[in-house]
Amino acid sequence: CASDDLWRPFTRKLLMLTRTRAAAPERGGRSGGKQKMRKTKPAVRLAALTAVRQCFDTVGEEFLVRLPECLPFLAELMEDKSAEVQELARSTTLFLEELSGEKMEYYLL
Repeated sequence: CASDDLWRPFTRKLLMLTRTRAAAPERGGRSGGKQKMRKTKPAVRLAALTAVRQCFDTVGEEFLVRLPECLPFLAELMEDKSAEVQELARSTTLFLEELSGEKMEYYLL
């Protein structure tokens, strides 16, 4: 992507929202740079994964440079406690296989 300097941090922030426990700044802005872990809700993980998938869908093959960064998160989401999150992770993986022309199962083990 020509704007990879913008896509990289954006994608990373979305991916971090897919974690069951995500780092979040202390409330009130007085954290002094400290972050604490906060549980994310399935709806947040669904929305974040949907946004990542939409990036791949909209930008297309150029966005595949972000794929290696996404794979560990997809593997984690396939084992999520939420069945909805698991299903979206599976369908996203199939979508990415079509887009990239590569099987992802080897990378998701």
